[in-house]
Amino acid sequence: DAPDFRARGEISCRGAHATLYETKNQEENHIFAVTAVSGRTLVCKCDRRTSAQAWVENINAAGV
Repeated sequence: DAPDFRARGEISCRGAHATLYETKNQEENHIFAVTAVSGRTLVCKCDRRTSAQAWVENINAAGV
């Protein structure tokens, strides 16, 4: 489902927390950030807000 998927690094979800950006700009509403315990942050963008929300929910569930 992600033909344009590109990865530039990796980050462990153990203890990580994902946050969905809330902005008035529709382009930015598909962006979320994953912050690792180490403080390293990975910023991601999806084609749809629902996809970004699903990523955030799953990453937060895995980080527990």
